[in-house]
Amino acid sequence: MLICPQCQFENPNTNKFCQSCGTSLTYKGCPKCNVNVAFSEKKCHNCGTATGTVWWAIISTDVSVEPTATEPAYLDQQGRYQVLEPLPPPQKTNTTNEVQVRVLDYQPFQQSLLAASAHTEIAMEMPDLAKTYLALQSQYRLPAIHDAWQQGGQQVLLIADRFDWPKLINYWHHEKTTPLQILHWLYEMAELWSVLEPWHCRQSLLTLSNLRVDKKGVLVLQRLYTDEVGESLTLQDLGRVWQRLFQETQRTQFGSLVQLLADLRDGNIQKIDDLRSRLKAIANERSGSVTIRQPLEAPAEPRAVVIESNAPIVKMDEIQNSSNQSDDMQTSVLPMQLISLENAGRTDVGRQRDHNEDFFGIETAINNLEFPKGKAVKARGLYILCD
Repeated sequence: MLICPQCQFENPNTNKFCQSCGTSLTYKGCPKCNVNVAFSEKKCHNCGTATGTVWWAIISTDVSVEPTATEPAYLDQQGRYQVLEPLPPPQKTNTTNEVQVRVLDYQPFQQSLLAASAHTEIAMEMPDLAKTYLALQSQYRLPAIHDAWQQGGQQVLLIADRFDWPKLINYWHHEKTTPLQILHWLYEMAELWSVLEPWHCRQSLLTLSNLRVDKKGVLVLQRLYTDEVGESLTLQDLGRVWQRLFQETQRTQFGSLVQLLADLRDGNIQKIDDLRSRLKAIANERSGSVTIRQPLEAPAEPRAVVIESNAPIVKMDEIQNSSNQSDDMQTSVLPMQLISLENAGRTDVGRQRDHNEDFFGIETAINNLEFPKGKAVKARGLYILCD
């Protein structure tokens, strides 16, 4: 079935337009010039803007099976996923031969095999790594999984394409990257280490080229790598990656972080909670105290509380290298821990009109997390005022 991108209505595969809203199911509108472009085209023929739906394909086979040297025109038997480049030489692990390649989706509105078999026995035949992606799909730092299947001794996995996203190491060496920004990335890696440990995918954090940065300056992974069979990874391995980041960028280590890296190297930090606590303490040393400034007099109307911090502001577009990310990069403020969040709104008709022309909208999602050693608050909010 074809899922309409506009209204999510399920249409038969033969439909060219959505039965519910009339949206085209065979062409996509170019986001720049609005010209209709066929799904088979990677770029708009009018202005050259990228329009095709491209996925990152991971193909693996048993080590006893050598992958074919013939370049397939399509990755699947249905002719949906066209291979965009010659297949690179396979990379061998102790269990699989693996190939990574980009593919163009000829039917982006077609329901994937993975989605179609989500509630059937076929779902049990999906690649093991696909099950890990599905279990961790709420983690934004991991690429979303689109499709997965097994055929002819091969396992195929399609995920979001992050190949062109900027590498962390490119930001790391730049002089405009502050120590607080670096501490924030280290803390994000420590958090991911804890998330990936039960799934035996900590190797994902030990491959420098796999560490990427999004437009907001958040650390993300290009893909998941499974740990080698029989391999026992420890925080010492994570510490060695951190040392490599400093060595390869020739960036000077600073303050208490020098001792932290030494303790990781010597195996003096065994628990992830201890590592996160040390990173928080170092961040507090460098950022200073966070104060809340209240108005001198109690206001008659609800007022916003202003939060001040000594933490510097890092503009990610100022430290971007030659990657093709857009110029309107967002600003990242680090570090700051959210304790609580409240909001309120009110409008008044005023003294001149007999009806209220003001409007506001508030949408907030707050997650309160509690642990034996403390608690944390995560929140995202959208606030709109029309005056």
